[in-house]
Amino acid sequence: MPNVRHVLRAVSGAFVVLGIGMAITAVAWPSIAEDLDLPIADLGILTLMYGAGYTTATLSSGWIAERLRSGHAFIAGAGAAGLGCLLGAGAPSWYLLLVAMPVFGFGAGTFDAAANSYVAVRGSQREMGTIHGLFGVGAIIGPLLVTGLLTIGLSWRVSFLTVGLLFVGAAVTMAVVANDAAIPTKKSTGATGRLRVTSPFVWSLLTFFFYSGIAATTGVWAFTYLTEQRGIDPGFGGLIVASYWAAFAASRFLLGTVSERMEQRRTLRYAMILTVVGYFAFWLSPWPVASVLALIVAGFAHGPFFPIELLETRERFGTVRAPAVIGYQIGGVNIGGAIIPAGVGLLVSVWDLTVVPPVLALFAVLTFGATEKLNTTQPPATVERPVS
Repeated sequence: MPNVRHVLRAVSGAFVVLGIGMAITAVAWPSIAEDLDLPIADLGILTLMYGAGYTTATLSSGWIAERLRSGHAFIAGAGAAGLGCLLGAGAPSWYLLLVAMPVFGFGAGTFDAAANSYVAVRGSQREMGTIHGLFGVGAIIGPLLVTGLLTIGLSWRVSFLTVGLLFVGAAVTMAVVANDAAIPTKKSTGATGRLRVTSPFVWSLLTFFFYSGIAATTGVWAFTYLTEQRGIDPGFGGLIVASYWAAFAASRFLLGTVSERMEQRRTLRYAMILTVVGYFAFWLSPWPVASVLALIVAGFAHGPFFPIELLETRERFGTVRAPAVIGYQIGGVNIGGAIIPAGVGLLVSVWDLTVVPPVLALFAVLTFGATEKLNTTQPPATVERPVS
C-alpha cells in the first residue's frame, strides 16, 4: 500500500493541471476558429464533444472503480487526457479536433471521479478543500496560459501541447507514486447489494444538478451581463469575474485550513445561506459597486459546496458505494452545466440579459433547499472516517 500522504500530494498537483485543461478551450477558441476557418458558434459543438466524454467517464466511474485500482484509474485518466490534448494540438482539421475532444474529456472525467472518490474515502476535509482550491488555481492559470502564449505570437496549438505534456507528466507521477493506490470496493470487501435509487440518492443528485445552475451559469453569463447590461468596461468586467473565481478558490483553501474547527453540515448551511443572500443582492442592488461585491461574496460562499458534499457522500452511502455515487454526482454537475446555461441563453433571447441575476438567485435557493432536504432525508448515522 503506497503512502497515502504522497498520493494525496500527487493528486493535488494533478488537480492544478485538471483546472488548467478545463479552462483553455474557451479562451483558445477564437484562434482555433480562425486557424481552421470555422464559425464562432461551433464552440458549442466542441464543448458538447468534450462534455460527452467527461460525462460518460463520470457516470461509468463506479464500474471503473470495481475493475481498476484508484492508481490505475489515475494513470489511465491523466494519460487519456494528455493524449486528447496532444491530438487536439496536432489536429489539421475540424473533424480530427472533434475526435480529440471526447478523448480529452473522457480522460479528465476518469481522473476527476477517481481522485474525488479516493480523497473522499482516504482523505479529510482538509485534503478535499485543498485539491478543489488547487483546481480553482488551475482554472485561473489556464486562460492566462493561452493569452500569454498568443500575446508572444505562438499558436493556440502550443497551449494544447503544453497541457497535454502536463497531463502526461501527471500520469508518469501517478505511475511512480500512486500505482498501487486503492479504495475499498465490493470485490475487495466482499460486500453485496447494488446501489439503489433511494430518496437520499435522488436528493443528492439534485443538489449537484442545482449547484451547476449557480457555478456554470455564473461562469458562462456573468461577464456578458456585467459588460452588456450593466455597462461595465470589458477590462474591468474581466477583473471582476477573475475576482469571483479567486474568491471561489480562496474559500476552498480556507476550508482546508480551518477544517478541524468546522462541522461540515453546519458550515455548508451557513455557506449556502450566504450564497442566497449574495445572489439576491447581486440581482436587486441598485448600486453597481454593491452588486459587484455581492457577486464576489457569493463566489466565496458557494466555493465549499463541492468538497463538503463529496465528503458527506462517504458518510451517507459508505466507502464502498461512495465512488459510484460520486460519479453520478459529477455527472449531474456536467449535465446541469451543459443544459442550464443553454436554457438561460434561450431566456435571454426571449427577454434580455436581465434574466441572468434572478436565475442565479433561483438556483441558489434550490441548492440550499435541496441540501437541507438531503440532510433531513438521511441524517448522519454511522460516520465513516478516512481509511488509511
